[in-house]
Amino acid sequence: MLIRNATREDIPAAGAVAAAAYIDDEQDAFMFPGRLKYPERYLKTKESIVRHGMDDPTATVIVVVLEEGDEGWGGKPDIVGFCIWFREDGDDKSDKTEVVEKKALLSRIKSFMTDSEIYQYTSDLLDPLVSAQNASIMARTCRLPSSDNYFCPRIDDLPQYGIMDIAVDPAFQGRGIARMLVEWGINKAKEEGVPIELSATPAGSGLYAKLGFERLVFGGGGRGWRGMMGRVDGIS
Repeated sequence: MLIRNATREDIPAAGAVAAAAYIDDEQDAFMFPGRLKYPERYLKTKESIVRHGMDDPTATVIVVVLEEGDEGWGGKPDIVGFCIWFREDGDDKSDKTEVVEKKALLSRIKSFMTDSEIYQYTSDLLDPLVSAQNASIMARTCRLPSSDNYFCPRIDDLPQYGIMDIAVDPAFQGRGIARMLVEWGINKAKEEGVPIELSATPAGSGLYAKLGFERLVFGGGGRGWRGMMGRVDGIS
């Protein structure tokens, strides 16, 4: 199998991988209760996530494709997994004179989660894929003071890498594809000497732990771990 940067021609295939991988995911079931009834809309939503990752100047979309001789090879290099890595520059800029008109994905996620825009985005009553009620619940949850601890304050202001989305075709899971995608980012972070912070599902936390990630435990009222994991390489 080969890992490479994605091209725009890969968007439909990567979106299809994401739709297949997350169709039974609990979070997607909550956010997109109409996904089974409207599979084409669900697929377009996943394609849109990949497209936004490719359009974002702070993100890199990578894919794993089959090579001749691989199990499952059907005569062409099908995409069997993808990952959207992003780099957050942090607040401590080394070159204050350079004006960069871009805001990293993680920063926008934080602003997005604490803004009423999240409700407007997911509660579009014209879209049968989403649920206005569930979007409202998520918006209220993200505004709770305890949600501030979702992001690790220890490395929050440092440059860091993170994963926006990762998916492996269900037919090819268990073959090391997710490991390939994560190790790509680990190697990039090592080269640049910056940490990695990411959100782990129960299914993915085992792999991350094997690759050296640790749970980020937050204080304050016994709130504990919220699914965040971090890895620090070369950080003093």
